[in-house]
Amino acid sequence: VSTTDPNEDSVSFQFDWGDGSMSSWSSYVPSGDIVTMSHSYSTSGTYFVKARAMDVRGAISGWSNGHQIDISEACSGDITPANFTASAGSGGTTVVLTWEAPVDNIDGYILYFENTLLDTLDPSENTFTHNPQGQVGTYKLYAFLGDSLSDPVTVSTEPKVTTAQLTLAELNAAGNSGLGFTQDWTATTYPMADPNAPDNVDFYFTDGSSGSTGTFQYLASADQVVNATFESGKPTSVPDAGWRVNYITRTAPQGGIISDPTTHYDFATTNSTYSFKVVRGTDYYYGTIELGSVSQTECTIVTVKVQTIANLRIIGQ
Repeated sequence: VSTTDPNEDSVSFQFDWGDGSMSSWSSYVPSGDIVTMSHSYSTSGTYFVKARAMDVRGAISGWSNGHQIDISEACSGDITPANFTASAGSGGTTVVLTWEAPVDNIDGYILYFENTLLDTLDPSENTFTHNPQGQVGTYKLYAFLGDSLSDPVTVSTEPKVTTAQLTLAELNAAGNSGLGFTQDWTATTYPMADPNAPDNVDFYFTDGSSGSTGTFQYLASADQVVNATFESGKPTSVPDAGWRVNYITRTAPQGGIISDPTTHYDFATTNSTYSFKVVRGTDYYYGTIELGSVSQTECTIVTVKVQTIANLRIIGQ
């Protein structure tokens, strides 16, 4: 608030907050200067705030006209949603979001995908199904009470990406022939002859025959190492049982979505992209492998992507 004193005297101000309370007088300021004060209201509603001035001689003005302000219900307590999660919808091409209601009552939710508003939801709702058209990204969920927003809770569908170049040796050549994943889905290589290999390896590189001079090379599901119809070159040091049954095909995703692989091996060719699914318990996890060079004795893997949400075939464009 500000005012001009006719005598250019310094002035002080007092506010009537409209809720039955008034401020103390402010410090004196030069005529024409602005004075600000703050006030907290205990309840929501419409209030009319007025002000008056007093100069250094003690002359007091009348009250100004009331200035209307609307106070929304104050946000108190915990209105942040809990346990916000994403899972695969039917067919693995949609995302099902679920959450738990906040501790305190709210007016509703606001849901975003990559900063694009998806919907405003009733407070009774706790699930939402979204078709991102092959896109991956971060979902943000807010609860609101009046004009107050909770902190956002987030969940991401971004795949785990390994870009460190990996080399797979042919099954009968020197080096690691097995490809698997660490607990956080980072791709890494393993020796096929290790007693723990069946618990770690998902795919391996082979020519399907003894030695390393076969005409064709393959990326194969780990279980094919004991399939005599396919693999005739299994070293005796490689375990005979317990291998994972996975699927791989030399096909790139279309529109950011992985077509469900149905074959256990495919030809390894230079600069090709493969779609795969690997088993974990009763779930499958989908991803892609980009090969670089391929020779009779080894192949290089340039990039591996894994969608870490079980049974979700969306990998991004």
